[in-house]
Amino acid sequence: MKGITMSVFVIKNKKYDTEKMDYIGKVQKWYKNELASKVFGGERGSTYYCEMYRSKKGNYLITRQDDFTLYGEAITETEAKSLLIKSDLSKYEELFGEVEEA
Repeated sequence: MKGITMSVFVIKNKKYDTEKMDYIGKVQKWYKNELASKVFGGERGSTYYCEMYRSKKGNYLITRQDDFTLYGEAITETEAKSLLIKSDLSKYEELFGEVEEA
């Protein structure tokens, strides 16, 4: 079940409508906090739980909620794979094939 309200995002002149996209699942992504990094130095940020979607054309979107704001971010298939393999290996293997045993 999806935890974030369905929405439409326009990113680089492409419409991402979560109601028309396939829901992939939850992933975690780290975001840099520019202000905290400047004030305290180094890389400062937070990890957010995000919802991942894939369009019928193979484009990926992640959404996240921060306080009362809903954000949408278009990501590449490479980033989608990277986030998914860390957050949900079984879903990754379902979509992209099994990961080789060590």
